[in-house]
Parts: sequence; C-alpha cells; structure tokens
Amino acid sequence: MERALGAETISLLRKQLDFWQRAGLDSLIEEWRHKQLARMFSLSEFVKLMKFRFTRWYNRKTGRKGGLWESRFSSTIVEEEERALRTMAAYIDLNPVRAGMVADPADYRWSGYAEAMAGKARARRGLVRIIGQMAWPRETAAGAEPWGGAVFPVVVERRALVFYRAILGGQGTA
Repeated sequence: MERALGAETISLLRKQLDFWQRAGLDSLIEEWRHKQLARMFSLSEFVKLMKFRFTRWYNRKTGRKGGLWESRFSSTIVEEEERALRTMAAYIDLNPVRAGMVADPADYRWSGYAEAMAGKARARRGLVRIIGQMAWPRETAAGAEPWGGAVFPVVVERRALVFYRAILGGQGTA
C-alpha cells in the first residue's frame, strides 16, 4: 500500500487513525473505512486517483507542473439492449478510421471486427451476439435464441458480418 500511496501519505493516515482511536472517535474511523470501501468499487474514483497519482509522479520526474489531461474522466453505462450495444461496438471499431490510422475498420489489426473478417471463430460469435436477431433467419421465432446459444451456423455468422459492415457505413461482403 505504501508504494501506491507514498510513505508520507501512509504516515499521515496512520497518525489520523491513531488520533481518532485515542480520542474514542470510533465512529469517524468506521465512516472513513466505509468511504474507502465505496471508493474501491467506483470506476470514476479509480480513474481519478490513477490520473492524480500518475500526474504527480510524471511532474516530479520531468520537473513540470500542471495537469496532463484536458478534461475530467467520464463513463457511460451501455445498456444490454441490442441497439445500444451495436452503436457502441461500431463507435469503437470506427475509432482507428476517425483517427486516420486506416481507411477501413477491417484493416485495423487489433479490432474485433478485423478478427471476425479474418475468420476467427470467437470474434465472429461476438459479432453474432452484437447484431442479435438481425442475423438470424427470418423463420426464427421472435425473441427465441436459435441453437440454444451454442455454435452458430456459418450462414448466421456471415449475415452478422454483412449487417455489421452496413452499420459501419461501408459496403462489404463476408
């Protein structure tokens, strides 16, 4: 813990907790403990602390001052709804295109879409789940997951690639 927080911070914390204990202020110790537990399970708190600590370390190392990031961290909950998941997946797969790194998202070798286009089974199954019922044959009952969620037939994987390619805004074949 000392490596993460620093010896000075740990020393001050121990002094504070000792003071509260000697003063019989166990309620303050318990309140502090509950705050720490809550922070452990908060992505926002984790990123905030990580950015703060890294900035402090980097500034000391390089002799500079000020922040390293332009804006505060933010996170967005993505619902399990198919449309929201498809939108988020497409946003992520189009990031290298927007950044000018590649002209086609299939050319970015570290993306799930490129993996699926290369024929990787796990990535293709992921796209089937992202696309959802759009990739299933029309005769499949609405709301029913065909094949019990097991391995999808090749035709469904190909349909998922075609639909996902259309979502990405390009014309392509699977």
